[in-house]
Amino acid sequence: MPAVSVIVPTHNRASLLRRAIDGVRRQTFNDFEIIVVDDASSDDTAAVVRGYGDPRIRYIKLPGNGGVASTRNAGIAAATADFVALLDDDDEWLPEKLQRQVELFGRGGPSVGAVYSGYREIDQATSDVIAERLPAFRGQIFENLLVAGRFTPTSTIMVRTECFRRLGGFDPAFRYGEDYDMWLRVAREYEIDFVNDCLTNVYFQPSGLTQNYQAIISGSELHLARYRDFFASHRAVYSAQLQRLGTLYCFTDRVTIGRSMFIEAIRLDPRSIKNYVCLALSFLGGNMFRASYSAKDRLLA
Repeated sequence: MPAVSVIVPTHNRASLLRRAIDGVRRQTFNDFEIIVVDDASSDDTAAVVRGYGDPRIRYIKLPGNGGVASTRNAGIAAATADFVALLDDDDEWLPEKLQRQVELFGRGGPSVGAVYSGYREIDQATSDVIAERLPAFRGQIFENLLVAGRFTPTSTIMVRTECFRRLGGFDPAFRYGEDYDMWLRVAREYEIDFVNDCLTNVYFQPSGLTQNYQAIISGSELHLARYRDFFASHRAVYSAQLQRLGTLYCFTDRVTIGRSMFIEAIRLDPRSIKNYVCLALSFLGGNMFRASYSAKDRLLA
């Protein structure tokens, strides 16, 4: 039985998948299996995977397109190792990632449920390094994650398989933020640790899900509802979340809804200048709101 099950969900990205798989096969730690879960691709993904002829690589093709949460869950259900490392099909690991995370789990003991690393943001089109992001939170970080409103990219994380068996997998109800929800559930029950180096290349492209504002709105509202008790006792944090959600509504031309959220954000945190600026911009309409938003950020800076 391998020590680590590497789960690679994919959908119609045969041209990028090879880079992800090659990064795993270059690892200094070799006791792993790779489970490629194909979310009903119509390209030559199967041929790319089978072309390796590597017995450590398993290929699962799902009968219908179910989304990234269901695809990851299918891979986790097939995992045989004590640890699961998740890798998006357009990202890439540096050679020491698995080795350093497994070693950290060995030093941390069973209270540590997940280990993540720093990462480099890379432009998909140019391969230019946009930024390097190092970890910030370790230990009991549940509240830190709720305050931050986000966490590390999924490709940076290794998780004890027992966490998924005990807490359940990724929630398919989320169209966006299913990974953040999963890590919140892990962080509520386990300690989280990190390797303080950039061990993952995370590639960004303009056509990605992060541009799907409606999906982000749906995921954000689900998070606010799921952790309502926390936000009720952290007014400034709740205010910031409502300001972000109101901005997304204005970006999708639902300015009336966005404005109501800015008003509620002001009620919760009347000291935040950003809330007032966003409220004022909302009276300009959706097009002007979008055009003015970057200028607003420069003004506040």
